[in-house]
Amino acid sequence: MDNFWPEAGAAVFGLILCISLATKYRDANEANKYFRELAYAVTLVTIVDVLSVINHIVSPPDASGVFLFTSTLFYLLTERSSYCLLRYVAFRANRQNGKFYRVQKYIYLADAALIVSNLFVHWLFRYGEDGKVIYGTLHLPVTYGVALYFLLTACIMQGVDKEIYTLLQRIVLRMAGALMLIAFLIQFFILRDIYFSYAVGILSVYLVFFAVEAPVYTRVEELTNHLILTRQEADEATVRAHHAASAKSSFLASTSHEIRTPMNAIMGINELIARGTADEHIKEVSEEIRTAGINLLQIINDVLDYSRIESGKMELVEGIFSLSDVLMEVERTWLARVESKQLQFQIVIDDKVPDELYGDQDKIRQVLTNLVSNAVKYTDKGSVILYVKRIRKDGRDFLEMTVEDTGAGIREEEMDKLFTVFTRAALEENRNKPGAGLGLKISEELTHMMGGSISVESEYGKGSRFMLHIPVDVTEGEKKARPLFWDKEEKRREEENSISFGAPGRRVLVVDDTVVNLTVMRGMLRPTQMTVDEAMSGAEAIAMARQGRYDIVFLDHMMPEMDGVETLHALRKIPEYDKGEVCIVALTGNADETSRKFYLEQGFDDYLAKPMKERDLFLLLRRHLADYASEGGAL
Repeated sequence: MDNFWPEAGAAVFGLILCISLATKYRDANEANKYFRELAYAVTLVTIVDVLSVINHIVSPPDASGVFLFTSTLFYLLTERSSYCLLRYVAFRANRQNGKFYRVQKYIYLADAALIVSNLFVHWLFRYGEDGKVIYGTLHLPVTYGVALYFLLTACIMQGVDKEIYTLLQRIVLRMAGALMLIAFLIQFFILRDIYFSYAVGILSVYLVFFAVEAPVYTRVEELTNHLILTRQEADEATVRAHHAASAKSSFLASTSHEIRTPMNAIMGINELIARGTADEHIKEVSEEIRTAGINLLQIINDVLDYSRIESGKMELVEGIFSLSDVLMEVERTWLARVESKQLQFQIVIDDKVPDELYGDQDKIRQVLTNLVSNAVKYTDKGSVILYVKRIRKDGRDFLEMTVEDTGAGIREEEMDKLFTVFTRAALEENRNKPGAGLGLKISEELTHMMGGSISVESEYGKGSRFMLHIPVDVTEGEKKARPLFWDKEEKRREEENSISFGAPGRRVLVVDDTVVNLTVMRGMLRPTQMTVDEAMSGAEAIAMARQGRYDIVFLDHMMPEMDGVETLHALRKIPEYDKGEVCIVALTGNADETSRKFYLEQGFDDYLAKPMKERDLFLLLRRHLADYASEGGAL
């Protein structure tokens, strides 16, 4: 039994290599997969060869069926080993998908079928009653010939495709192929009683592994480690980016507050001056100040909105709203500017448009305001017309709103720039026009966020048409209700009546650390005939609240030492100031829906954004102090 020990020892080393390939190197590349198959096949045929020899030694001579099966398995695995070598080399030479490789595959399958058929017809070899093998005429060509052909073809292919290997790899590959071929021939023709050819096969597989595959595995491992490090660096970069985005948002919010505070003073006092004078010249100057303030606020709002959109913090806030209120707000914002430029401004509404809709009214208002603002800005004579229709498309209701102007129009080559951030069309011609180049981009983003679309048509020198399609839901009751009735004068009278407010004797506490803001609030509240007290800090406000009950408290958020939120929580601990007992309103420069949610969650009853408008202030008072209203107040 000593003559099979070389292969038995080699089989152990083959198993060690196979286990390593199946575990440590399992996730290597495609070429490594073919090499694993080669290693598995050579190791398996070595084990079968050893078991076959042992079987012949220990089994009785008449066990011909067992001998036939083990020999057939041995020949199949021999052919498989050579074929795996050829397939591995072909893949390395990038020939695994060509016609040549397909031919080899068909040869392998046909030969394997012939070997298996010998189990039934015994035309290649069989075992006699004495246990000795009897070979057929085609035994050598079918069992060893094809395997030898694959081996020789692989060796030749290594020599042809030199560019895919280093010099050392070519030497080792040729040495491995030569060793396998020589061992195969020696065992078959010279030393037939010593089983060592597959031991040499295992040795050759090891040589290929260390010369060709191990460096690849090493590179794969290095690449994997590099990817892990890269992923860690990417994660760290993402964290830094989040921190930077958060810092930018905080900075912009802080900057917004710092700008809005003096703007509140400027626009508030300007509004008080305009209300308190009969001088037409002063009123005209006041209107110019108001227009400039609106332009500046729009730029501030655009920068903040774009920052929120960019960081993904802009959200839809949908609800039932009045379309006529939205349209009146849009008109009110730009009516003075339209009149100063002597433009004709119209809102044309189809009689099928309902007044009560469900959607995000703030974003619809913002998009319309941006488009009307652009139209007014770039139109020096003629008209600006807003058309509003209701259309049905794909089973949904849409608001179709078109802003049409007779302004300068847009050149065809400038059209692509319209919805690009920080870009303005015809910049040289429009340097005197206010704006940061954000309005249309924000309008596009908000429209898409609502599931709608925005488009533009323009003819240079004649004007432009911006078209919006925004999906909305019509409330069930509204389907039976009247169409939107549009009478601007009646709507204005209705609004003026709704915001007139007076509550003589009611007590108001205004808390702000800026003297001029207190002055503005005092002037705006004068027509209400309420008693107004002032505090310049949270601590002072708490002390005043303990001395007596106020009907409403206006509380600035950003104050030193004790800010508005801390002051609110302290006030709510006073029994008379529980939630529902006294209305506490936040005064803030953070004018967005996220801020509104924050203040309501903290326990405020409402909030007013700076710079404040008299109309917004009086509507708020009417909401919260309606029970105390009298006929004596007026806007």
